[in-house]
Amino acid sequence: MASTKQKIDGLVESIFNYAFNDYPQPEALIDIDMGHRGGGMKVNAEDIFKFKNQEAEKECGTYQNYLGGGMLGKICFGSNFNEADLFARDEKNFNYLKAELTKLHHKITNHDDILLHQSYSYEENQSMPVSAY
Repeated sequence: MASTKQKIDGLVESIFNYAFNDYPQPEALIDIDMGHRGGGMKVNAEDIFKFKNQEAEKECGTYQNYLGGGMLGKICFGSNFNEADLFARDEKNFNYLKAELTKLHHKITNHDDILLHQSYSYEENQSMPVSAY
């Protein structure tokens, strides 16, 4: 049986392949809509973690706003559940998921080949504001 970290790594790889290589959509991927003007992706967290509270669907993902002038804002991570619903063993894995999905989002949206788009390293991008307003 795969560890939680292995599940996260597998999910990240399958989303990357879905985005760039016409692979089938991963089962855990609920939605993805991103490009040179921002967007986001949403995954089913219940495919990765076990939760104390099973009352509602658990989803999480990333989003990024377009700032204007070809610039994208900081990539943000959000979830519709309280992290306290995770078992203690998964708190570190949840932080790993946040980091890996945010980096993947950057790989998908950071294009050097678009003239009007500013290309930034991951660190530079994460220092940008979230919104232009």
